[in-house]
Amino acid sequence: MPKPTGHLDFEEPIDALQAEIDALTMLPRTPARHQELQRLRARVTTARQEIFASLTPGQRVQIASHPDRPRMRYYIDRLASDFTEIHGDRHAGDDPVLLAGFGRIGPHAVLLLRQNKGQGAAAARHRLGAMRPEGYRKAERALRLAEKFGRPVVSFVDTPSPHPSVEAETHGIGAAIAATSRTLAMLHVPTVSVLIGEGGGAGALALGIADKILMQEYATYSVVPPETAAAVLWQDRARGNDATAALRITASDLVALGVVDQAIAEPIGGAHANPDHAAQLLRAALEDALEGVEKVSAAALLEQRHSRFRLMGLAGPPTASDAPFDFLPGER
Repeated sequence: MPKPTGHLDFEEPIDALQAEIDALTMLPRTPARHQELQRLRARVTTARQEIFASLTPGQRVQIASHPDRPRMRYYIDRLASDFTEIHGDRHAGDDPVLLAGFGRIGPHAVLLLRQNKGQGAAAARHRLGAMRPEGYRKAERALRLAEKFGRPVVSFVDTPSPHPSVEAETHGIGAAIAATSRTLAMLHVPTVSVLIGEGGGAGALALGIADKILMQEYATYSVVPPETAAAVLWQDRARGNDATAALRITASDLVALGVVDQAIAEPIGGAHANPDHAAQLLRAALEDALEGVEKVSAAALLEQRHSRFRLMGLAGPPTASDAPFDFLPGER
């Protein structure tokens, strides 16, 4: 596992303990040092449990965009096999931010759509996951292929927004997003969407229309970034934490509202603390979701999908008696 390089202010106690551990591991090993290492590692676990048990909504937003948070490239190597990538939108070009192709998740042959946010130097090259019109048109082309061959669709959402540029507007990004959303809404094959990091605005919704919507515990899903909402509501971007709480963009909030079906637990300390375990939890939830939607007929799926998105937000949060949405944290 690569050594974490990112830093969040509220993780400072963990970072200090980790620095002591790193220093001790550089010294010759003795029984006393081994015992001290075990003690420090236990303190790290305790510190993580205490800090992450009382996170504010604003701190959860920071975790969703943590520089060491596993991105799609990391997960796809551990979740999918026999992957064959599709390139180009057959109109203007290819957007490397949108990875599309056919592969397998366990026994399920599926179409995979992934917003590739990238890490390190690759983050700038991939525009932090902001897709251009070519990316949405490539997604639409891939979706039609999935329907033609009867393959379920699994989309992974991790983007702050569509690409905010004059060039993107000139090339019809609004129409491309609308067409992709319409195609997803009308597909006659099962669809599953997973939010693994930031889910921002239309850039996330374009790949988020699905029969089953999953969300990692510390991911976010919002119509607008909290800082932007704070600037609009209070003319003060520093009130991002207040906006985050008001927007209700965290996994637990969205499950309670019925926007998301299931929150997938992350390891203590977030996915960046133990990416391998995070991948295992994500894989188990994905396979369960695929098994569930593949049992339903195409006509029933289409009707349920349309009803869900047409009625979303009209009747308020579902009650305990009629809500099919449960918070399923799984085992850590």
